[in-house]
Amino acid sequence: MKKLMCMLVAAALWECDDFLEETSQNQIRPSTVSDMEKILEGEGYLTEDESYMFNYATSFLTDEIKCNQEDESLSSQLRVKHEWRRMFCYDVTMFDEGDEDEAAHEEFWSLPYERIKGCNIVLDYLDDMQGDEERKEYLRGEALALRGFYYLHLVNWFSLPYTYGDPNQNMGVPLKLVSGVTEDKPVRGTVAGVYEQIERDLLEGARLMRQYPQNLTLYRMNGLAAYGLLSRMYLYMERWDEVIQYADSVLNEKPQLLSFAENTGYGKVWSVYYSPDEILWACHYELINSGSNQIFVTNKQTTWLPSDELVNVFGEDLDPVQEKDIRADVRHSKTYFQRGYATGQPEWVAGILKSTGADNAGIRTGEVYLNRAEAYIRKYVETEDASAGQRGLDDLNTLRRSRFDGYVEKQLNDFASPQDLLDFCLRERQRELCWEGNFRWFDLRRNGMPRIVHEFFYVETERTSFVLEEEDPRYALPIPQTALDRNSNLRQNEY
Repeated sequence: MKKLMCMLVAAALWECDDFLEETSQNQIRPSTVSDMEKILEGEGYLTEDESYMFNYATSFLTDEIKCNQEDESLSSQLRVKHEWRRMFCYDVTMFDEGDEDEAAHEEFWSLPYERIKGCNIVLDYLDDMQGDEERKEYLRGEALALRGFYYLHLVNWFSLPYTYGDPNQNMGVPLKLVSGVTEDKPVRGTVAGVYEQIERDLLEGARLMRQYPQNLTLYRMNGLAAYGLLSRMYLYMERWDEVIQYADSVLNEKPQLLSFAENTGYGKVWSVYYSPDEILWACHYELINSGSNQIFVTNKQTTWLPSDELVNVFGEDLDPVQEKDIRADVRHSKTYFQRGYATGQPEWVAGILKSTGADNAGIRTGEVYLNRAEAYIRKYVETEDASAGQRGLDDLNTLRRSRFDGYVEKQLNDFASPQDLLDFCLRERQRELCWEGNFRWFDLRRNGMPRIVHEFFYVETERTSFVLEEEDPRYALPIPQTALDRNSNLRQNEY
């Protein structure tokens, strides 16, 4: 099978028309649905050390991380500071070659396209394969939904938000919909055009996977997960009715949430093995910069810390007498934070357990509840229909009930206005989804692109401020220079 993988990948990279033909007796010719399934598993899905990009790497761009003076005895921490410095400082060369230890992270652009290529191989050649027709159609749906997932990230990394300006005019990302190499140098098209393709891929992928279901693990894409991704996509497009429609499709069938108060020990919200209660689809995940190179180091002074803004948001919206948010309880085994050290004293630092020893970067019902809640509350803001506001609040209460000990239900009259309820919803979204799935960066983009100030330093007394202004064009990340050099038709974002 390894020979099969190598042959197909090489063919996708270098030749298009006849790559399935045998060129020697030592090469294996793929001929079955099972063969193509292995191709998708190996080339369409993320590996453990790749999924960090779809988890919390963009938190360095947000208001969720701050700089700290690292422990001088931990030389690896200085390397970690160098590696993420340019992203933290909004440097438009962040994906290009830099000084020693300044990683280019060009994979933010290249890796999704490599995985899209794996999906396209399956889509291009699946009809020629022998095997069970229902399994074949499910595999087609799986490849389409995965392709939509990757393009949804690409367009939200490298283009302006769908809701900013005119999506029919703003530059999107190139769409590559076939596996072979051509002489054409693709242009960027428009944001609207990319979203239209994502919508087609997810809708058709969901339809096929629902019509031809297979009994697979949570590490494989499925119809409910595709519905959940549609609710996410429509949220970014501000199409509230469709958000509700596809969230309903998920939650009517799988409403489960992990109860933090009842589930102790290894019960992690993203663990397929220990507590798969609310997981719709999970990617295999490995701690970014694992071992001595971890970004967040437990019980030691570490170079990056959760920001004051992030820590403080966990202290808002609480009844201090009766309830406790277990997500922010350091004595609980599933706390989102662990105790570490900043300037020698214990502080909220050093990692989020929903990303430690668990899987991540897919989609879960916790997010779907938040998507539907926000859609209902946005309708409440727009129409002052209190019934929509109550439905949104019901979803928030359902989620919070599973995360609290001694939870006190919120009432609609607790909020002075629809906008107050929306603000509460967005705070809850930050609490629940912090350092996960690139959500904070994408949410900041779609919610007005606010001003953010980062202070970077190697020595506490020598701080430099780096500012991302409101509606700053750097809310669309720079395309790596290597990609621009390969394709003369590829236009850089304007800064």
